[in-house]
Amino acid sequence: MHFFDEALASGWKEYQALFTIYMGRAKLNLLIGQFGKCKEDCLEALKIKGEDETMWLILGRSRFFLDKWQEGLKYVNTGLTFHPKSEKLLHLKKSFETSAENEKIVLS
Repeated sequence: MHFFDEALASGWKEYQALFTIYMGRAKLNLLIGQFGKCKEDCLEALKIKGEDETMWLILGRSRFFLDKWQEGLKYVNTGLTFHPKSEKLLHLKKSFETSAENEKIVLS
């Protein structure tokens, strides 16, 4: 984590480098259960490269682990507008719908 924090603190302005740093830190935050920080990094990365399939997937997963079905489905559906045939995003969407159904939650 320290590596990513130092890289961001160095003041890099090159977008691809910043995107890569935010993506790496988002993945690490997801792995260590820092789902709020993961969401923040995903949103920063998506400001740079809004169509990135992996970032939409990570963002959706960060919401899934917190049982935030509505929010997660919103992010997955946004990702699907860029990648409508993404098997990973479609699978995550189905997981949200199934989990919400099992919890008797109506998704809007």
